[in-house]
Amino acid sequence: AGRSAQKPVPISVSGATNFTATAGDVTKIDTAEALRIANVIAGLDHDTNLHVDFGDTDTPPHIAFIGDTHIGLTGSLRRTVSLSARKRPADERIADVLTALGLDNLLNAPRGLDQRVAENGKGLSAADTLRLDLARAVLGEADLIVVASLRWEAERDSAPLLDTLRRLTPATIILADAANHPKSAEIWKVD
Repeated sequence: AGRSAQKPVPISVSGATNFTATAGDVTKIDTAEALRIANVIAGLDHDTNLHVDFGDTDTPPHIAFIGDTHIGLTGSLRRTVSLSARKRPADERIADVLTALGLDNLLNAPRGLDQRVAENGKGLSAADTLRLDLARAVLGEADLIVVASLRWEAERDSAPLLDTLRRLTPATIILADAANHPKSAEIWKVD
């Protein structure tokens, strides 16, 4: 009948690279291969030289991948942040998460949760779209959050933002050092 409760997962990567993360911990991948490893962990890429194991799980973990671009459909702020939730959270829960992640500017706009957000967050800052993605991961009750984004690397308040994220979710968090990737300059353009 599917997963009923959020459960952080341990991760073990073996093969060309060896990497482990304890369930519920924050672990950073700080190598030139960080983005490739993050993509394989998230299931977005396949590499026959890497094997990913999520421990003794009966069902695959619910993974939230946060990359360099915000992916979203045009719709209300409410819809944007609850896209990955099996059941839409109550407005109070959504507002609490948005406030905790520093998105008061969006929440306090005249239409609040009913305001329209453009496709892929067009018109929003990189910091706002990063926070929207984090809110989506929290509200979607991800078991594993993989952050492989130059938006994270550019975030001035990444340490307090990570502390807030840890308070909001028990998920295992993987931070892949996107700045180390050789194509970073091509992928990310600063406004």
